[in-house]
Amino acid sequence: MSFDLSRGRIVWRVVAGAAVLVAALGAARAGEPTDPARAEDPFEVETLTGLVGELVDLQRETAEEKASWREEKAHLEATARALERERTDLDARLEKARARADESRSERERLAARAAEAQAVLEEVGRSARMAGERLLRVHEGLPEPLAAMTEAGAVRLREALDGEADAVERLGLVAAFATDLHRLQGSAHVVSALVAIDGAELEVRAVLAGCAAGWFVSADGSAAGALVFEKGKWKAQRDDSLAEPVREAIRVHSKERPPSLVLLPVPAPRSGELGEGEQ
Repeated sequence: MSFDLSRGRIVWRVVAGAAVLVAALGAARAGEPTDPARAEDPFEVETLTGLVGELVDLQRETAEEKASWREEKAHLEATARALERERTDLDARLEKARARADESRSERERLAARAAEAQAVLEEVGRSARMAGERLLRVHEGLPEPLAAMTEAGAVRLREALDGEADAVERLGLVAAFATDLHRLQGSAHVVSALVAIDGAELEVRAVLAGCAAGWFVSADGSAAGALVFEKGKWKAQRDDSLAEPVREAIRVHSKERPPSLVLLPVPAPRSGELGEGEQ
């Protein structure tokens, strides 16, 4: 609530006039003679009347300003309470945000640690895959030519992966695929054409190979037959012409020229005095 200088002057004039009027009324009631000139001065009466009116206006304005001030005060207090509630809510939200930020930081640190562990595992897998792949390629290099050709495509892919920029997962997949190919090769029967040395002469034969474990052969005219032993990278022939018909039957079953049937063939074993050496 403001109080300007003009209003103060009005109040002072009203108070002074009211004092004169009160003094005059008091003297009249006490029977004291009054100054006839002053009592009958119309200007002074008019002035007092005006001052009383100004006083009434001043009181009304003061009451209105007090009411306005109370209303403004109530509004400001309500605003202050609302702001306080908002500040409390914002503080709570800030605290929750800080807690979430701490949780996020911890989660990021945990994920970073797991990523580092995973990277270390991948590097170890890559090294192990490389070692296993190199060993498998050495096995492939030791296979006889008919069998090596069957897995050459897988060997090329694996060699390119080991020599190139393939990642650990890709290398491991190729190593597993090539190992599967070699396993199937060793666990299956294969019918191939080959050259074997018999009595110092090379003879083209049809051979049944049980991986690299053993093999059996028969010449085209059935005049020569026997078993094959794979030693030192070569097939060595052990002639046994009595095997001609069983070997032919095994070839016909494998080629599906005969219904599936059991064909018994002896398992050859290395022995001294070999009859000859077969070509790879």
